[in-house]
Amino acid sequence: MEKAMNGYRFDLIPLAEIAAEDKTFRVALDPPDASLRASVAAYGLLQPLRLQPRADGRYRLISGFKRFQLVRELGWDQVPALVVSERQCDLDLFSASLQERLADHRPLSPLEIAEVLSKLRAVFSLSEESIVRDFMPSLGLGRNRAWLDRYLPLIGLDERSKNELLTDGWSLEFVFALPGLAAEERHHLLDLFKSLRLGKNKQSEMYSLIRDVCQMQGRSMGALLQQPEFAGILAGAELTITQKAERCKEALMRLRYPRFSRAQQAFHDLLKEAGVPPAVRISPSPFFHSEEVSIAISFKNEKEFRHCLGELQRLDAEGVIEKLVQLP
Repeated sequence: MEKAMNGYRFDLIPLAEIAAEDKTFRVALDPPDASLRASVAAYGLLQPLRLQPRADGRYRLISGFKRFQLVRELGWDQVPALVVSERQCDLDLFSASLQERLADHRPLSPLEIAEVLSKLRAVFSLSEESIVRDFMPSLGLGRNRAWLDRYLPLIGLDERSKNELLTDGWSLEFVFALPGLAAEERHHLLDLFKSLRLGKNKQSEMYSLIRDVCQMQGRSMGALLQQPEFAGILAGAELTITQKAERCKEALMRLRYPRFSRAQQAFHDLLKEAGVPPAVRISPSPFFHSEEVSIAISFKNEKEFRHCLGELQRLDAEGVIEKLVQLP
């Protein structure tokens, strides 16, 4: 069956004649989701593939890579397709495929953006000026050339790391740091952040702490995370995911800022020993940068107010206030 329409011809193409290995026009890198899988299994292809003839007599995919994967898994012999002319400009076809993916309203993953930029430069031989001017704005990058230097190194990541980056929720600061790490260290961090279910801001914060502690101690990230303290936290069955994340951060803070951590612990111990009531909140200056101490009280009536004042007078008389301002 063959029918010409608007520069395309509609045809049924044997799957054996489609070059599955040709990924020239692929933009989306994530696997088919459950809804698409169920739709194809139940109703077939509601949208045909788009193909282009190759010089060797086979066809290459322009769009529909996920649907092609599914019909292969289902054992189809042939597939409905819109076939474009072999004379059509490759860059125009890639641009159309990119726009189709962008119209999906799902943001491209950092790895997909890197793949697009890499193909524009390496496959379609575009200058950096052309990429920045004509393509980066549609990718949400504006016309800032610096993004090229951040995204393109992602192409060199190992396959395991690339597969992890196809999922949503990764901090760009952390993602851009991955190419500078050894594969084993990347895997340690990716596994850790997944297990702790860290949001983007907390990923950036914890990565910075881990990086700094490793530099201070002259050890690898894997060696740091395998220390008994961290191993015990991560293996603790009695802890929730949130508690594990908080305790890992606390342990890293103690290692990264030992003087601050000692002062913080001494401050806490002094308040506990003095029996400071919950209605009186005493806080040190940020990171103990000064001797300034803040005091806040909570009360609902005059009696509670006078009780708080009495507690402050007691703390002063016992020398607690003097000790607090002298820390660390």
